[in-house]
Amino acid sequence: MSIFDRSIKVEVEWMEEGKFGVTGHLSDTYHEIKLDAEFSHPKLEILSVKAEFIRRPHQECLPALENLERLIGIRVKGDFYQRIQESVGGAAGCAHLNSLFYEMGQAVVQGRFAKSDELIEDLEVKLPREKWTKLWLQMMPGMRNTCIAWSDESPMIKKADETKLEDINIIKSQ
Repeated sequence: MSIFDRSIKVEVEWMEEGKFGVTGHLSDTYHEIKLDAEFSHPKLEILSVKAEFIRRPHQECLPALENLERLIGIRVKGDFYQRIQESVGGAAGCAHLNSLFYEMGQAVVQGRFAKSDELIEDLEVKLPREKWTKLWLQMMPGMRNTCIAWSDESPMIKKADETKLEDINIIKSQ
């Protein structure tokens, strides 16, 4: 029988103002937390943060919510988790809020991919994979070495690195 259970759900939505709205929900044996944030596009800078403890184990948890404004201005990039910890971690924060916010940062990166793919599809643009990857690396150099697929040793990245920018011709499909 399970003695502890945790689930995290994150949803990313494209907002009319050209930014992302991200909602995170963490629920476990002791906590239920809802966190809403807005991120700029394409830089993924935190514009606003709002959270609530729906359920918490201690009254002393509540002041952690007051420190969330320190996150405004942080960008989702390589040092994202470290910046969260520096801003709202440790004795002034909540490990569960930080974990949820980190997951939201990861999800908004995927949301940016999804929105960019949607925009490219709207233009009916077709690119070979190595050219698409080269463009992504130019737009988001921070993607390099974030995982095995985007590592310098990945065949996908090696092919993209061999591609010259001037070789990229956008072809509109018929």
